Amino acid sequence: MAVTETRRVAHRTLDGSLITLTGALDLSRPYSSIMRLNFVKRLHELTGVERRFGEDWARSLGVRRLTEEFRLQGGRLRVGEALVRDESLRDFPAHHRRRAADRVMAAVWEGRRHSVCAHFYHAEPADAIRLFDALRITEHPEGIALAPKRGGGAAVAETASVAKDVPGVGLLEITPLNRETARRLPGRRGTRLPTGELFRDTHEDGGVYFVMATPTALVTVLPDDQEVRRAPARLGALSVRAAG
Repeated sequence: MAVTETRRVAHRTLDGSLITLTGALDLSRPYSSIMRLNFVKRLHELTGVERRFGEDWARSLGVRRLTEEFRLQGGRLRVGEALVRDESLRDFPAHHRRRAADRVMAAVWEGRRHSVCAHFYHAEPADAIRLFDALRITEHPEGIALAPKRGGGAAVAETASVAKDVPGVGLLEITPLNRETARRLPGRRGTRLPTGELFRDTHEDGGVYFVMATPTALVTVLPDDQEVRRAPARLGALSVRAAG
């Protein structure tokens, strides 16, 4: 069913920016936020989701149960692990497959309404505790913001993003428009929209995608085959704003 009334939602990136979407579109789908963090000479990827999806995220790694729990910064850190094999080697002899297995640990910090997830290889729960304890965790109504504690050894590696599926448009990956993210803009003029400037491009496999720049945000749009034709007009009716 077509959406005729204007709707508005706000989501928080893991590094604290507030992303606001406004338009006559279905904006009810859940969101996620990705942030990459340098900690103890390693790059870690953290994912922010609604609390109800934390265990689903762990299962997507092959971790069926979060078996241990620790109180941390006003929430609880839940940890579980699994032995995950490299499926690309499943036709090899069994002794090769055993060597190709990785012990994966999933760690999910749960607040009141949101969660932050991280995964580790060949690690212990203490490693997850150290990572989360190096961050100041603040839960807002729109999501969780993380900030490295001074002297904790953690540093944000790149601007965090929000991902959200908007039916009829596609999967949106949104970041604030800043000096770092502006490098992703094509070096040519785009099509003017009421809400910004739109660029069309193709992947190596021939699939079409769009990049929309608004005064404050950069939006990469991945439509499916049915959404490609109508996506530009619908994006012209979508306001995307980043603040903070």
